[in-house]
Amino acid sequence: SIWTILCSPSSTRSVLALHRRATELLFQMIANCYQRWSVAVTTNLGFGQWNTMINDSRLTMALINRLVHHEHVVAFTG
Repeated sequence: SIWTILCSPSSTRSVLALHRRATELLFQMIANCYQRWSVAVTTNLGFGQWNTMINDSRLTMALINRLVHHEHVVAFTG
């Protein structure tokens, strides 16, 4: 089973904040996958900038924690 989550602003200058319910659903999907299935997330934002999209620092940290615990982060530049 493959889940695709698309939260893709067109550029770093036009980051849109997610609605509170959308943020909660995103967290719930990631939490349900936690330590069960693989999850791939692509974004042009560094982890330090995710709070601009999520607008809840506690939820942002919990989401990032679920994503990077026992995982590999691959960062590309350029």
